[in-house]
Amino acid sequence: MGSTFPLAPIESLAAGAAAEIPLLVGTTRDEWTMAVFSDPRGPVTDRATLLERARAVFGAAAEKVVEVYESARHGASATDLYCAFATDQYIRIPLLRLADAQCRGGGSTYVYEFAWPSTAFGGILKACHSLEIPFVFDTLDQPFSRLLTGDDPPQALSDTMHRAWIEFASSGDPGWSRYDVERRPTMVFDSECILVDDLRGEERILWDGVLLGRSSA
Repeated sequence: MGSTFPLAPIESLAAGAAAEIPLLVGTTRDEWTMAVFSDPRGPVTDRATLLERARAVFGAAAEKVVEVYESARHGASATDLYCAFATDQYIRIPLLRLADAQCRGGGSTYVYEFAWPSTAFGGILKACHSLEIPFVFDTLDQPFSRLLTGDDPPQALSDTMHRAWIEFASSGDPGWSRYDVERRPTMVFDSECILVDDLRGEERILWDGVLLGRSSA
């Protein structure tokens, strides 16, 4: 018989299974923009539909959840609010839970968010899924990269990220504060790169106790 996992992976991390392995994890700010265009349920273009998607996860608390997202994004469209909600549901919150588990297991963890918005396709992609990759690998001059980034992406940002990833690969430290469950520092990569404690913490707290993946919201 083959090998088996005695615990769920996230439980193994919390128990120290990867304590000796440095971890670098992160998301783009608008991970879900591409998925919105291919959602078989159709787009979220009004608040009623947004509430319906939130209700599938949060039940009676959906109104409060939507209000929190609205308050942080004054004037945002229902589509943009849903992108933020779904980015958290499917990508950012699971990633932060992984980072929490690695920290509790004694491992060194570094978290980032890529926030620079693409100018491609009139800017509708924003900081979409995988947009950080050509910056990390310093391939902004490649045609496929430009298809995603648009014209004139900031080389200085690529220089900063490329250097950080090389430092992490060689030393296990990309050059910013380690993540911990008290401060939760996140390096935000944008035209100006800044370290932010508990990035969008009010939204993160909404998801405490929610079992992600139990619905298709």
